[in-house]
Amino acid sequence: MKQLSPLMIVFFTVFLDLLGFGILIPLLPYVGKTYLASDIQIGLLMASYSIAQFLFAPMWGRLSDWIGRRPVMLISLIGSTCGYALFAMADSLAMLFASRILAGCAAANISTAQAIVADCLPPEKRTKGMGMVGAAIGLGFVLGPALAGLLVGSESNYTLPFTAAAILSGIDLVLAYFLLPETFRLRRDQHLEERRFSLRRLQEALKVRYIPRLLFTSLLYYAAFAAMESIFALYGFKMFGMSERQNSAILFMVGVIMVLIQGGAIRYASKRFGDQNLLAFGVCGVMAGLAFMGLSNSITALTLSAIVMAASSGFAAPALISLASQLSADEVQGGILGLNQSMASLGRILGPILGTMLFQFITPRAPFFFCAWLVLGAFFIILPLRHTATFKNTLQEAEIP
Repeated sequence: MKQLSPLMIVFFTVFLDLLGFGILIPLLPYVGKTYLASDIQIGLLMASYSIAQFLFAPMWGRLSDWIGRRPVMLISLIGSTCGYALFAMADSLAMLFASRILAGCAAANISTAQAIVADCLPPEKRTKGMGMVGAAIGLGFVLGPALAGLLVGSESNYTLPFTAAAILSGIDLVLAYFLLPETFRLRRDQHLEERRFSLRRLQEALKVRYIPRLLFTSLLYYAAFAAMESIFALYGFKMFGMSERQNSAILFMVGVIMVLIQGGAIRYASKRFGDQNLLAFGVCGVMAGLAFMGLSNSITALTLSAIVMAASSGFAAPALISLASQLSADEVQGGILGLNQSMASLGRILGPILGTMLFQFITPRAPFFFCAWLVLGAFFIILPLRHTATFKNTLQEAEIP
């Protein structure tokens, strides 16, 4: 029973942090507009967190191997609390940027939580533990937008939701400080360089059969998804006069669908159809959902398109990670999964910038069609894997050529 205690603490820690993050996401474009931010500036504001996270995540990973998981988790939560508090008190666009950059620099809690799971569980039980972390993330994204819609009120008062996010993060910090034990035992023989992103690691990963296809698919997929997120509220407001509450309600529904699929349906679908088929069909569905968003002529049509995209994404994203893991030998699996996460982070940086540029300089519908083309490219990259016998054999053998 003692072994489960850190895992439960990790679950609530990640859940509370993502709950605060979920409160911020649907309201961020509206807050930017109150400070007369351009569409591109809003895209940069959303991307600033991912840029800081991309730059600092390797440092936090190495530091947790040197000083342990607990100190890094506490530092991360302090940064999140300060970031949310600064956002709630912001009186200028510059302060909004500062708060998101601060939170991004300190964002190490999810990767550290995954490391804690790996510390506590043997390899054969880690998938279930990682699923717990994923469930906490999903619940935070589901309940966060709903809570944002309730707290913002009819007067569009943004101080209360962001104050609530800061309070939640503060509670998270207190919980971790008093209850989270250190789970990592320092070992001099551990390879600390495995957590760093480097050209050498990239070259090693690219030698693994089929991995380059999956990495490039990850980049295109997450760039399209992040671009859609960055302009969804702006699009709904400009085209249909959609309010903050309506935006939060749609995102809440999207989150529920993704949690239901990733929490249950994906396991049965994976056994029935195989991950390579789920990835291909899921990516195809995401492409269709994005295209339908661009063609929407009402909030109802936009909502239905979002449902198609959410359901498809619920199958595609886990299948992509699962295939990368299955194709990687044990000695390089961590590095390749880390590289896949880096590609996803890069996509989250490029997506909002490209999306808001197209929104501002072309037409509000242009980003959705551009995203659909990106995902179509990803679809053609992974489509041959469904019919490649060598790929299926490689999945069964999980060997590096």
